[in-house]
Amino acid sequence: MRHTRNAQLWKGTQTLTARRAEGFKPYPVTPLARWLRILASGVIGLFHGCIEPDLRLTHGHGASSAAAAGTLECGVCQEEYQPDGDKAPEVLRCGHSFCAKCVRNLVRHHPYGRRAAKCPECRDETEEADVRPNHLARQAVLSLLAMRMRLVSLPEGTSLTHQEYYGLVGLLGDHTMKLRSLYRASRDGTTYGDMLRCVGDKTRLVFVIRKDEYVFGAFVSGGLKLPDDPTDWNAYDCDLWHFSLAGLFPQPTKIDIDREKQHVYVAGRQEVYGTKVRIGGYMWLGHSSEELTADMRSCRQNHPGPNVLAGSGHACLGVSVEFMADDLEVLHVVDGQ
Repeated sequence: MRHTRNAQLWKGTQTLTARRAEGFKPYPVTPLARWLRILASGVIGLFHGCIEPDLRLTHGHGASSAAAAGTLECGVCQEEYQPDGDKAPEVLRCGHSFCAKCVRNLVRHHPYGRRAAKCPECRDETEEADVRPNHLARQAVLSLLAMRMRLVSLPEGTSLTHQEYYGLVGLLGDHTMKLRSLYRASRDGTTYGDMLRCVGDKTRLVFVIRKDEYVFGAFVSGGLKLPDDPTDWNAYDCDLWHFSLAGLFPQPTKIDIDREKQHVYVAGRQEVYGTKVRIGGYMWLGHSSEELTADMRSCRQNHPGPNVLAGSGHACLGVSVEFMADDLEVLHVVDGQ
């Protein structure tokens, strides 16, 4: 009988009074639900310590340090919710919410092979077809992101929007770190010499490429190290990874590079032919080909499928493999050195 009543509850064909008369019980008021009620009512003092501590705890097994910073996390993976995609909150019939990816894993690893998710909190089961998006939680995540993004100051002269910049510093590991815009092709010139002049010997560089709706790039820890011979190349290893801020994924995404491919090729100032900078073997800046001139915005970029989208062969973070970017920016991580 309990499963029959729950099925009717999900269809929403009865009033709450009628349901209670038949023995129905509303979903439990979880910490997440209580927090969302406060958010929905507009009584938000999250950044001023006005909300009781228990209402700031992330939902799931215990609290996370991120709760104090005003985040909502999945109780299984402890990763921050996103308004859509794999990290968007979904609600089970018991009322507990987890990210979409973890819910899929719960279904995939059901102890008896059923197409159902066993709740890690209360052990109740929800058929896969009965899992629903938690729309209120998703709206809460959007509201929180908007609030937090307003607290972030953009680097002077950057091309990044508040949303893009907030996503970038999140990928770098700390929303409080500061970046400085060193070079923009649209502002400082499009030649290799222009970029070298602006970047200098700075390390911990972030390259941002903008093309139509796509915004992506790479982090390079070692900076741009020129060869001793200005007509030669310099190849060196350093920590690096690529990322997408908009266009390919629903949220900012870090793309790890195999360790053996974490190297940078930098051309000398007098090198005439070929690409000026190659990052990780997959991102070429100042690329020269029949179709593209040796402008620093001339790019070539692609990734092996397993590092981006499983089983997709090679994938582009931008509009095509070879393209002329709308803008190229280089930022320097000021904090954390």
